[in-house]
Amino acid sequence: IDKAHFIITAGEPKAGEKLAFCTAYDKLAEVLLQLPVDVPVALFSATLPQEMLQQITKSLNLPRDLMDTFVLTTNCPN
Repeated sequence: IDKAHFIITAGEPKAGEKLAFCTAYDKLAEVLLQLPVDVPVALFSATLPQEMLQQITKSLNLPRDLMDTFVLTTNCPN
């Protein structure tokens, strides 16, 4: 899932808006429930804070004990 931060930031309408930016991200949990349990799921984001990763993990019902997390720095000095 590319731009995984959208699961939290784009799946629901912002204050004062009627529609969310991208409602498909809000439906990902339903899609994942249709897949066999042994299908790997990968989340990618260049702007995903740890707190948001925890929210996503909970909202998608991803088992933490089966997860591997890789964090790389975006600090690329010239």
